[in-house]
Order: sequence, then C-alpha cells, then structure tokens
Amino acid sequence: MGKYSELIALLEPLRTDSYGEWIFDNTHAGTNEDPKQMPFPRHTNVVHQLIEAIIKFTDDNPDFELKNYNQLLEDRGLEWKYNVLIEADVSNMDGQGVMAMFTGLLRGERFCEGTLLAALKDGTVIKWLERLKEIDDKS
Repeated sequence: MGKYSELIALLEPLRTDSYGEWIFDNTHAGTNEDPKQMPFPRHTNVVHQLIEAIIKFTDDNPDFELKNYNQLLEDRGLEWKYNVLIEADVSNMDGQGVMAMFTGLLRGERFCEGTLLAALKDGTVIKWLERLKEIDDKS
C-alpha cells in the first residue's frame, strides 16, 4: 500500500459521484422577522470521506508540514488562490506539493463555502488524485 492509498481509493467513487448540491432557503420570507438562511453546499458521503482522508493524511504525516501549506505553495511558485490552484500544472509536482494544494483547498472552503464543490465539479480534485496515484505507482 502506498503513502496516498486512502486518498487514491476514493478516485473511482469520485469519478461517478454527484459531489453534492447547493441548498437554498426557499421556505423563509427573508425579512427581519423571518430571515433566510444563507445558501450552503451539501456534500455527498464520498466527498465527506475525501475531507476526512485529507485531514487524516495531514495528522498521520507531520513530516509533510502541511500546516505550513501556504509556504509550501509559495515554494512551488503558487499563490493560495482558487484560480491559481486549479490551473496549476501538477504533472511533475511532488506529493507534498499536491497535499499542500488539497490543504489549501480545504482551508479555502472555510472562507468561501462551495470552493471544494467547484474543484470537484471542474475536475481539479480528480486531476490531483491522479497525480498522487502516479507518485504512488512509481514508489
């Protein structure tokens, strides 16, 4: 089993998953007396498994220093910005760099709900998982 096996195991289920949906409050009036809830993404179980696998990897691999994801990204010439991360060429990136991108993506979700859902729907997450699979296959 490779270093990234728990993440890679989610590759095939994610290929066919719907990832989730945006939930909009259509039951409240939107007044002070009856305020609407802000829209939010509801992720599928497979996406929750992915989130848990990323967090577990971070906890189990302190040598990757993923708490310093921003510096790790900068060391690779990347900014912690959604458009920069999704457009990044990961074809030659090392595992630490890819995991720093995953960490940045999860941190971005805290500030801007829907970031993860967007990266799943546009194929970014699959691309990053495929890179981790390539790295594992070579080792």
